Amino acid sequence: MKSNFFQNLRGYLIFLVILIHATHMSNVVYENKILIIYRTLANVAVPVFIFLSGYFYNREKYHKNKKEYLSNKLIRLIKPLLLWNVVYFIINYKNLNLIDFFTFKSGAHLYYILVLIQLIIITPVIIKLKDNKKMLYIMLLITPIYLAIYRILWIAFNYVIPYHEFFFFGWSTYYILGIIYRENEAKIKVKNNKSLFLFFIILVSAYIYNVFMFSKFGYRISVSQMNNMNLIVSLAFIKLIVGFKNANFFNKRNILTIIGDYSFGIYFVHLIIVKIIEKIILVNQAIKAVTVASLVYVISFVIVYVFNKIFRGKLNNCLGLN
Repeated sequence: MKSNFFQNLRGYLIFLVILIHATHMSNVVYENKILIIYRTLANVAVPVFIFLSGYFYNREKYHKNKKEYLSNKLIRLIKPLLLWNVVYFIINYKNLNLIDFFTFKSGAHLYYILVLIQLIIITPVIIKLKDNKKMLYIMLLITPIYLAIYRILWIAFNYVIPYHEFFFFGWSTYYILGIIYRENEAKIKVKNNKSLFLFFIILVSAYIYNVFMFSKFGYRISVSQMNNMNLIVSLAFIKLIVGFKNANFFNKRNILTIIGDYSFGIYFVHLIIVKIIEKIILVNQAIKAVTVASLVYVISFVIVYVFNKIFRGKLNNCLGLN
């Protein structure tokens, strides 16, 4: 049985993902510090989703039949990735070429699925090395080192690593922490008030830092999720999640829980809705991005929900809508 808390969390996180893409609509005025507020908070979404992927690694199934467990998880990701890559290539073909198609850049969000595939492939290595403290620390340092190198190359040399978000290096720390936390859950105690205060302080600090980066280097660098400040914010948010996981208020089933149940499908669908709305609604102010994100959120959920009620089984599995 799925946890209401984590499904509520997924329902919230998928809205943040949509908000990120709503702020990238072509009509939005980027020279707006309100957008930086949105992105400072919303950038935790993908890191936390990846943390949850590690958290829900099933130790029992893995050790019972490693090959079957990993292959099932890979198939669940590869099928919809291939299909949605075709869909988004057809939609965006005017701005794409065959290299984009074969590198899965047809949809701006498909990199996340590729990252998950890589993380699943290296899971046996993580499981084998995680009990060695020295190796664990080395594995945990891969992401901050990669992010630092990426950031330095961009700022100092105006060089952006091609496909930088596609590599597991930029995300593996979250996945490993998810696995480690799940296995040591009973031993870890977190004080909610301290976690909330810490997150608030770090969030404000991150906003100040991002505004500074905006003033010096422009919007793209200031809101990029590929930086160590976002790593710190995301880890603080994860600590907050750990602290409130058992709170009754967040464990009640509601509409957010249902949306969380379909968050995977919403992730695949929502950029189509964004593209349609972009042609209909003039989003020329940052504040309108929230309204558009909310609209996309609701429409995407309704589409995926109805699709699941009408079609069941293999079709939904192939499209990743269940």
